[in-house]
Amino acid sequence: MADQIGEDLRRVLDLMANQRFAWLGMRKANRSAKCSCTKATSKANQGCKRCLGTGFGFTDRLISGYFWMATEGKSFVTEAGRIATQTRNLVLQHDRPISKFDQILLLEVDADTGEPVQPFKIVKRFLIQDAIGMRGPGGRLEFWKCSAEERTFSDDQGGEAGTGYRHSSNR
Repeated sequence: MADQIGEDLRRVLDLMANQRFAWLGMRKANRSAKCSCTKATSKANQGCKRCLGTGFGFTDRLISGYFWMATEGKSFVTEAGRIATQTRNLVLQHDRPISKFDQILLLEVDADTGEPVQPFKIVKRFLIQDAIGMRGPGGRLEFWKCSAEERTFSDDQGGEAGTGYRHSSNR
C-alpha cells in the first residue's frame, strides 16, 4: 500500500510537470573550485565572466519546476543595490537534487511556446535558502521542496564613495 501511495504521488508530479511546471535554470556551485579572480583579494570580482561574481566554478542545468510566491514583499533601490524582501517556494522532481546556496535562474521564455529563448537570457536569480527532500511513506524521495530568496546582479557591490557605507557580505 505504501508503495502505491508513493507511485501515485510521483504520477501526480509527472502530470504537474507536463502542465504547470516552468522551465528554469539551476546553477550548482562547486565550492571546492575557487575561481582565479579570487587569488589577488580573496574576494570575487563582480565583473568576472568566468564565475559571474560568485567566486566559484559552477554548472548550469535546464530544469523544470513549480515556482510560486511564498511571501509578498517589497523591492527597492538603496546605495547598497536593489533589495527584495520577497521569497518564493519551489518544487522539483525527485531526480533533481538541490542544496542551500544553489541558485535558481528565471529564464526568458517565448510567449507563444513557453520554451526558453535561446541563447538563454537570465531574467532573475534566486538563492536557495532551504531545500528539503520530501519522502513518501516507504522512505523513498518523492520530490524536493525549496524556499528561495531573490538576488540581483548588483548584490555584494558597495554604495557611492563618501557616504560612509561599508558593505561586507557573507556570500
